[in-house]
Amino acid sequence: MKYKYERMDTMPAMGKQILSTLIFALSVSFSVLAAGPAANAAELVMFFSEDCEYSAIFDIEAAPSYRKSAIGEVVPLKRVAIGGDHPGGYRLKEPLTVTPTFVLVENGEELGRFAGYPGRRNFGRLVTHLVERHRE
Repeated sequence: MKYKYERMDTMPAMGKQILSTLIFALSVSFSVLAAGPAANAAELVMFFSEDCEYSAIFDIEAAPSYRKSAIGEVVPLKRVAIGGDHPGGYRLKEPLTVTPTFVLVENGEELGRFAGYPGRRNFGRLVTHLVERHRE
């Protein structure tokens, strides 16, 4: 069988990004499985407001496909309504000022974040960048 792209350097940029994201997600999956059930895996926490239209748009456009994606399997999405001084019991580096705000959390502590919903396509890129920046 002859493949269209025999070498990665001839592959379009988007294909390279998808391939590298899948490889990263698989490597994280194997490390999580190897660590066993006691490991505290990272999660992506979406802090939202009930009356925020961008949170609602995210729920329609991106949430269903994120949960089924390779990165969503490794870094699951958790939704937390904002309110109070310690939203969801997480230790955040800064207060929440915009909804939605997506925070990468491990062991209850913030590793990184981005505020707002930039659309489905850019959301995936931002999450991938956030996770790659904080992998070991």
